[in-house]
Amino acid sequence: MQLKMPPLKALAGMSLALALMLMLPARAAASIGTTSLAQSAFATAPATPSVTSEPSPVTAAFITALGPLGVAAGSGLLYQAGIRDATPLLAFAVLGPLAIGAGHVYAGDPARGLGVGLGTYYAAVGGLLAGAGLWLLLGDDSLDSLVLVPLVTTSAVVLGYYGWAIVDAAHTAERAGGR
Repeated sequence: MQLKMPPLKALAGMSLALALMLMLPARAAASIGTTSLAQSAFATAPATPSVTSEPSPVTAAFITALGPLGVAAGSGLLYQAGIRDATPLLAFAVLGPLAIGAGHVYAGDPARGLGVGLGTYYAAVGGLLAGAGLWLLLGDDSLDSLVLVPLVTTSAVVLGYYGWAIVDAAHTAERAGGR
């Protein structure tokens, strides 16, 4: 099957734009458009509200909560564009967990964001191992329980980790605001 490049380039462009928006400091965003030409063109315009350089805890939590959904939407767009192989699923499997750390990047701690994103994989493996151990303890030899018990346990662990990451992104933004 031949891979169509335009949707992949569009997804890469969207990802790059999102990354730049997250990493653009608020001071730089506030100073955009303050050239003398812009000042003369908008001399009669009302004053713009000031932009603080402190990250908002609510925005950090919001970015963390919706990051994986954005990656899922991008993967769905790849699938709708006619890419029917494993590329959309692989994109979500790789980028989805890493997107959980996007709120930490916004809050000004990219190393913690990468650690939180990579921690999602460890949470999934830990949940899978805990589910396999629970299945062994239950002693049920049916194929249904072999699949269902580790799946439910892994889902619970990953969702718990996801909730913690949302709260931690808000706390990271609060700490960054107190610097």
